[in-house]
Amino acid sequence: MRRLKRQALLYVGERKEHTVKRKNTSILSLPETRKVRGCVIKRLPLGRYIQALEVLRAAADDLAETCFPDKNTDEIFSYVTSISKDSLLELIGNAAPVALMHITQLASALTGIDEQKLLNDPGIGPDGLVEILTVWVEVNRLGDFPGAVRNLIGKFRTAVEGSPQPNIGSNA
Repeated sequence: MRRLKRQALLYVGERKEHTVKRKNTSILSLPETRKVRGCVIKRLPLGRYIQALEVLRAAADDLAETCFPDKNTDEIFSYVTSISKDSLLELIGNAAPVALMHITQLASALTGIDEQKLLNDPGIGPDGLVEILTVWVEVNRLGDFPGAVRNLIGKFRTAVEGSPQPNIGSNA
């Protein structure tokens, strides 16, 4: 049994990561958790990402309706590209409360922390919300996500198009 499986725990501050090694060739990373401002931040399953994306979509629609009632996309673009300083300040004033509400809803959907706790816990506050989201990004390893997606797209492209063939001879 010792040959097949060895478990190691790594502790760095409040961070705890578990890894399981099998025959020294493959490493399976188990979910990492970290505690921030009294809240446990965990790795997110795919289904929760999908729920969070729905919250994000609703937020974009709500912000557009709040800031630009009864305007279509072309009208919004035209307004934003020619906005005055006073109009910009008014726009920010209208958008800020709605945006903060949606950021809190999104943070709740992503972290599993109750929205009311995020809104009302004096130990969290705006700086704590930023800290919680920063740790969430780290725990869910989103820093590597864009590169991993590019790599995956490249592999799909190679699989679909096949191996590049050497250019032999002329095309004349």
